[in-house]
Amino acid sequence: MKPFAVRHEDELVVHGAFRRIAALIDGLDRRRSVLFVRHGQTAWTRERRYQGHRDIPLSSEGIGEATGLAGRLSDLGIGAVISSPLSRAFQTAQIIADELGLGQPEVDPRLMEVAYGDWEGLTQQEIAERWPGQLQDWKNAPDSFGFPGGENLEAVGRRLYDFLGEQYARFDEDPTPIVAVTHAGPIRLAVLDARAAPIECFRHIRVEPASVRRFLLHSLDARGKAELLLAGEL
Repeated sequence: MKPFAVRHEDELVVHGAFRRIAALIDGLDRRRSVLFVRHGQTAWTRERRYQGHRDIPLSSEGIGEATGLAGRLSDLGIGAVISSPLSRAFQTAQIIADELGLGQPEVDPRLMEVAYGDWEGLTQQEIAERWPGQLQDWKNAPDSFGFPGGENLEAVGRRLYDFLGEQYARFDEDPTPIVAVTHAGPIRLAVLDARAAPIECFRHIRVEPASVRRFLLHSLDARGKAELLLAGEL
């Protein structure tokens, strides 16, 4: 998968590397950051169904999670809220924007969840019963697997980094943090890239509903791709 560096997984536990990253973060302008927010819960989140591009609204619990999250973001000097167009994300974004007094969130389809195609609406058990070979292929080789009727992770990575490159340019004019309300898939990819972790770890990154991860956009590489540092969870 070309947009993401593939290195040995044991690099994730090299404490010296993390100390160097922490020192680098301390020297950066924290305003130039994107706070990736996963939307609040839906009925399908609780049932552990693949949601993908299906337009599932927040549950009452998800609305409560988004409301609580908005309060936690109120003192961070957020300059804009941008959202996936899917209802569960946009509802979350609107609650945050209202709390921050920022009006209507911007909508950006590049923040949409992975398109899981034929798997959408199904649980992992149901997928295993219908297409056991496909599920095993996904677990064994996520870098090369394409969801039937959907997309692959490389396609998601391309649109994610197109979005981040645009935000990097935006920070040159207004270096205030932004909130990007998105989904578990894009957030996992950003975490893996920031950690220089192999794509095989994709399924092992936990992204809870209404969780927040802050990334600093500190430079562009030779290809014009935004380089990320994971500054922590809120």
